[in-house]
Amino acid sequence: MNSRYLTAAIGIPLVLGIVWLGGLAFTIVIALLALASLRELELACRRTQNPLAGFVAYPALLLILGLTWNFAREGERLHADAVWLWLLPILTLVAGVLSYGKRQSITLVSVAITQLAVIYVGLFAFLILLREFPGGGWKLFPVVLFGVWASDTAAYFAGRAIGKKRLTTLSPGKTREGLVAGMLVTIAVCFGLAQAFNFAIGDSLVIGILVALAAPMGDLIESFWKRELGAKDMGSVLPGHGGILDRCDSLLLASFAVYLYALQFL
Repeated sequence: MNSRYLTAAIGIPLVLGIVWLGGLAFTIVIALLALASLRELELACRRTQNPLAGFVAYPALLLILGLTWNFAREGERLHADAVWLWLLPILTLVAGVLSYGKRQSITLVSVAITQLAVIYVGLFAFLILLREFPGGGWKLFPVVLFGVWASDTAAYFAGRAIGKKRLTTLSPGKTREGLVAGMLVTIAVCFGLAQAFNFAIGDSLVIGILVALAAPMGDLIESFWKRELGAKDMGSVLPGHGGILDRCDSLLLASFAVYLYALQFL
């Protein structure tokens, strides 16, 4: 009890002083506290079968804090739509608390999967954002769409014709030769379409490269979900093709990548 009083006697004035200072000093202290908290979670996860991917979590946390600091420094308010995103983890954690100990209780792993699933499927929003991108979405979206189709088609047929080296155990049917062929065809298709839409040569090439990289990775990300969940396909709504996500996986990540590029350079 005495140590608690001592900690409070020292800590409270320090906290109040940092709050009063505000600005960069306050931001640095908050960042250090956030990183220390994430470290605590990482160490706790190591004692379970669900380790935290620190190489992703730490940069992501720093990015969030950096963007927040930039908004605050510029005197801007964070858009209400962005603030509401924090409601998802809060509600899932609350659901876990309320159901704890019951037969259909929600575990912490379920909470994490729920949040990740919503964020992942939420990538569909970037299809809308890309199509409606101011001044050129009606041109950008077809470039990405046809590029993704070219990637899937070329990788499939090239893999069957000349594929010998397996790409990954996540998807045994995919080969390195198919991947290379798919990427080359994708770059060519995207570049040609972008040029037809009068995009700059540099932009046309970058868009092609982004789609060529993101499309196969999007497919593998969905394969990662399926392997972890023990599912062959995500659904059967499309006969011979599986579920909606099985068909849109590549397009989701490609649209996300191109939209980020468009925000900065188009």
